[in-house]
Amino acid sequence: SYGTWNTNRLLCLLALIIIIMRLLTSSFFLCMTTSSVTVVHAYDFIITSKRGFYEAITDVNGTQIGERFQNPAINQAGDQIGTSQGFGYSFAPNSTSDPANKNRIFFLDDGQIELMDEAIVVATGSYEKYTGGRISENIASFGPDYTLEITLLEPE
Repeated sequence: SYGTWNTNRLLCLLALIIIIMRLLTSSFFLCMTTSSVTVVHAYDFIITSKRGFYEAITDVNGTQIGERFQNPAINQAGDQIGTSQGFGYSFAPNSTSDPANKNRIFFLDDGQIELMDEAIVVATGSYEKYTGGRISENIASFGPDYTLEITLLEPE
């Protein structure tokens, strides 16, 4: 049908954009050549759904194929230090509700961090040394407010 054709075309276009972005980013090659990372310095902050925004992205039949979100980033003292914003898509027909291909940006007081899944594509400000590294995520709470602990990992 016409709606399915448009959805498939949109998903193919998004996949192509992601591939091009990865190919044009030199840190992508760094991530591919390092099989593991070592925690040199961990900077922890928390992403919480409290005071945040979440919306499922659905196809024409109402099946969830992704999500978009914007949530506060807080430090361990409970002060808001920024915002996490992004989206993710599940391209497989029978995939789970947790999408792959997540693009996120942490807009933080001391800089910003752009992610593709768990890979840190680019970081600025005081986070610049994490470019090419990864994040480690720990779900601290599922509800009523979803809480995710983030640890930044430098590249080897």
